[in-house]
Amino acid sequence: MVVKITKQSIYNLIKTYSFIINRLYNIYPVELKPLKYSFDFSVSKYEQIIEDGNTPLYKLQNGLLQGLCEIPLILKNLLTKKEFEVALAIYNEEISNNETKEIVENFFYRNFLRIIKKNRIRNEEDFWIAQLMLDLSSKNSNFLNKSDIQKLIYLIDDFSSKL
Repeated sequence: MVVKITKQSIYNLIKTYSFIINRLYNIYPVELKPLKYSFDFSVSKYEQIIEDGNTPLYKLQNGLLQGLCEIPLILKNLLTKKEFEVALAIYNEEISNNETKEIVENFFYRNFLRIIKKNRIRNEEDFWIAQLMLDLSSKNSNFLNKSDIQKLIYLIDDFSSKL
């Protein structure tokens, strides 16, 4: 699955990121104030970098996608368990229903191939990427077949058992 990277696709990723952060900030303003501040600062930098045109779009896209993947890790450290569950549901809903779904799925699929090739989940970041892939596939995503899902579940369970 090859997805063309354009300035518009980068802006769409920023919009997705923004929607997630702002929606969660509206629910948990005190807890997410540092994340919101950091995000607002980053967006202004991204917009300037896009307009300057000196950075390849694929690098911007990879940075935004990596940031999107790290949101659950950050939320887990800022919120209570119950708040985190609510926030993660909102995050998953937006990731699976936005106009950048194909780009996000492509990124997750590349990470899936990396995880499967190594036949293990190395760290918490890989764990969350794997977990998000399962969540996306449950929402009728077409990039994971039954065998892929079973492999991923096995690796997630294996990693979880070592925590």
